[in-house]
Amino acid sequence: MGGADDITGGEVAKVPSDPVAARTAHAALARGRAALATAVDLADGKEKEEALLEALDAYREARAAEPHNVAADMGMGRALLALERWDQARLNYERARAKDEANPDAHWGVASALLLMERPGEAVPALTRVTELVPTFEFAWLQLTEVLVNAGELADAVLAFERAVGANPEAADLHLQYGDALERILNQPVPALEQYNSAIATARHPDQDNVSAGARLRAGGIHLQLEQWGEALSHFEAIIGRHV
Repeated sequence: MGGADDITGGEVAKVPSDPVAARTAHAALARGRAALATAVDLADGKEKEEALLEALDAYREARAAEPHNVAADMGMGRALLALERWDQARLNYERARAKDEANPDAHWGVASALLLMERPGEAVPALTRVTELVPTFEFAWLQLTEVLVNAGELADAVLAFERAVGANPEAADLHLQYGDALERILNQPVPALEQYNSAIATARHPDQDNVSAGARLRAGGIHLQLEQWGEALSHFEAIIGRHV
């Protein structure tokens, strides 16, 4: 699990005080961004690694010029994450977070590194903070609720799901995952059915066919348990109709 794509769409840098240092940092940041962009377009291998190392060096130069520069910390975190140096990436994202606590990308980077290191419990505070700062970031909710459910923190998971669907009522994936938790872990089929119906209603795009089919399959199973044969048949026929 986990990834460190931008949530806000850009790096955050503090206002510099030294014009010479600012110019040095600005140029280095530009080189770092260009090298990262190059690395994204390359297949895994030596060339990709070299581009990532070039980005890392550039961001190091930017931070040396401006130690307070959040963008340099964030860039180093991204490069290190791509190099699979998870713990070093985490440390750089934590530096960025310490300088700019309201930066959701910094919290997301910390969480991503911890998840990649298979330390999900430690990622919960960072994931929670991301959802507080950007309530509409669906993937953060999916990660947070998955971690809580897997850890057996069911009360916290339900609260997180309620906040998630409240902030993202059109998020079919969230409704489906909430329904799964209610049905399979909490043994609450009727509330689960409500979430499955919400997933069906909001999965409107062709690329959400699997979400819709999964919700209908689960909803049909609950209707069978409740001996509501017509409703169950309706869901199963809808699945067949979409996949014929």
